[in-house]
Amino acid sequence: MKKIKNKNSHMYWNPYFGGFLLGILILFTFYMTGRGLGASGAMKSSVVTIVDTVTHSHAEANEYYRKFKKLF
Repeated sequence: MKKIKNKNSHMYWNPYFGGFLLGILILFTFYMTGRGLGASGAMKSSVVTIVDTVTHSHAEANEYYRKFKKLF
């Protein structure tokens, strides 16, 4: 009985090179938009919007929310 061997035809990048490129992309994103890339930036934006909608006076009095509200 013959065994059929499947060759892995995928070429993978060096993980250090991929990490370097991802780091450059994240730095570029921070430079261009002033906020992060991905789920953390979306979560922060959602929290700031919700707090501003629910308690506008609290959002205006709080330095953290006031700083991020200016970005939107």
